[in-house]
Amino acid sequence: MSKKLLLVLAFGVVCVWVAEFGAAAQTSTQPRPAQTGDSQSTRLIYVVQHGSAKELAAALNKHFKGDAEFEPTSDFGSSVLLISAKPAVSKSVLETLAKLDRKRQLVEVDIVMLDLIAKQDAGGKTAFPEINEKDLSGTTESALASIKALQKKGIVSVHSNLQMTAVEGRATTFKAGGSYAYVAGTITTGAKDGKGRTSNTIMYRDVGTKVTVVSSVGPENVIGLDLQLDDSRAVASGPVLGTNEAGQPVLATEFTTLSYNSAVAVKSGHAILVKDMQTKANPGSGRSLIVVMARVIP
Repeated sequence: MSKKLLLVLAFGVVCVWVAEFGAAAQTSTQPRPAQTGDSQSTRLIYVVQHGSAKELAAALNKHFKGDAEFEPTSDFGSSVLLISAKPAVSKSVLETLAKLDRKRQLVEVDIVMLDLIAKQDAGGKTAFPEINEKDLSGTTESALASIKALQKKGIVSVHSNLQMTAVEGRATTFKAGGSYAYVAGTITTGAKDGKGRTSNTIMYRDVGTKVTVVSSVGPENVIGLDLQLDDSRAVASGPVLGTNEAGQPVLATEFTTLSYNSAVAVKSGHAILVKDMQTKANPGSGRSLIVVMARVIP
């Protein structure tokens, strides 16, 4: 092969190599397109002002599951949330945080349990009076006035009146009552004088009213209350167990229970009748009303 032909082939190979190298170099220096859409995340740092970063993160991770992630940390000397959110929900995340992370308010709660006083009709049947719900709702002042009026008429009696101050969002429990001694049985023994001696078996049981409240304050000072109420009371109305030394009958003690568990809403400074309850142990033997009053403490 001639030298001239070899030079032509070598020059062609070099030209092809230079062309390929230039194309490769040009491709590697072009910028990659940025990710768009929901796959892109917005990074946010939020300094918690009033609440708990850990509690907020737990609640928000459930609420924004799949759309945002929240990690609590205190490495910066204060309570902080590290947030990774999709752009579509970033605004909603901040709005939700503004509603949740605020100063907790104090709520005054007043719970009144009323017992309806049964009356006998002309036929000798026991009947309970009817109560107009509106009389026990409205402003706190009007509800209290209605209760006093019903007491004077002999329609209701106040069984318990529980007042408490609760921190918004935290469970507050109040109990009124104590241990009650009752006769569980009687034993009569003979004596030389022919007169029997009677002794009683005494037992104890807790009775009273227990209330647990979790409050929240919404727009226009509407107060939401998660209310759990349990009431237990003793009534000596059972069968005759025996007689005491004075010859008087000793009645067995019955324990009646009332329970209420629900969520209610009441405007600050107002009252609401939330329940008309009958006893569990002996339905029809008693009826009670629950009136709830609440207000936001400035």
